[in-house]
Amino acid sequence: MGYNEIALFSLLLLASPFAYSQVSENFDDGDILANPAWTGDTGNFIVNVAGELQSADTLAGNTFQISTASNLLAQTQWELDIRLAFNPSSANYIDIFLASYESQLTGSSNSGYFVRLGNTSDEVSLYRLDPGLVVTKIIDGMDGMLNKSSNKLKLKVTRDNGGRWMLYVDASATGNTFELQGSTIDSTYTASNWFGISIRQSTASFFKQHFFDNIRVDSFIPDILPPSLVGVIPLSLNNIEIQFSEAITAASADPGNYDISGQGNPVAVNINPNNPKNVLLTFDRPFTN
Repeated sequence: MGYNEIALFSLLLLASPFAYSQVSENFDDGDILANPAWTGDTGNFIVNVAGELQSADTLAGNTFQISTASNLLAQTQWELDIRLAFNPSSANYIDIFLASYESQLTGSSNSGYFVRLGNTSDEVSLYRLDPGLVVTKIIDGMDGMLNKSSNKLKLKVTRDNGGRWMLYVDASATGNTFELQGSTIDSTYTASNWFGISIRQSTASFFKQHFFDNIRVDSFIPDILPPSLVGVIPLSLNNIEIQFSEAITAASADPGNYDISGQGNPVAVNINPNNPKNVLLTFDRPFTN
């Protein structure tokens, strides 16, 4: 290998972390200033004894934020754990900036995409931000999802090369029961520089009540293989358990998706919350012996 080839190879090695800027943060090191480095209102956040990123701001009517470098947008998956020790509202909400052009997330010249948890409908929805602080909702999540005094969930968002966004929420926070909140196609922006979190709080009752963990921004590999049937267990005269090769989503729990020759469709389909690979089918008449 000649000198020029060695130099080129070295440059490629040096450039690769920036060309594929992933984010993997569990806060176990107790540090938000390195590995990865967060910027913004870092004094308004702490890493607590549980190893979570926790809000620490004590100013009423304040908006504060934190961000870290991330240039993934096309063919990307975002995932993180969120815990809110309150019922959000139009004055108390959280914006998860999946893709931001600027580190100043709420700046008037910024653009990108973010997920808002809260607002008047207690929902989890996806928005596009255009310069001039123009906000457009592009996926409208299920109303009332966050209408609880305490909320713990896992958030997942995917975007493919065609600009199709998919927004998922797992209210069990286990990663096993993601429910699709909606999908849309939006390719207004195709580049990102930052991933970040922006918090809006109104009064003292919301101080230090926001918690985040297990943040991951990575390449999205679409699952194009459907689940396969791996087992059937009869449980009673009217019930059988179907075992699949992968977790089944709530959207597939439709009796019309299942049929047994001579028995027809079940009257009820229930996915096992502890093992979503298993599905219980209930029929309105006993099986033939």
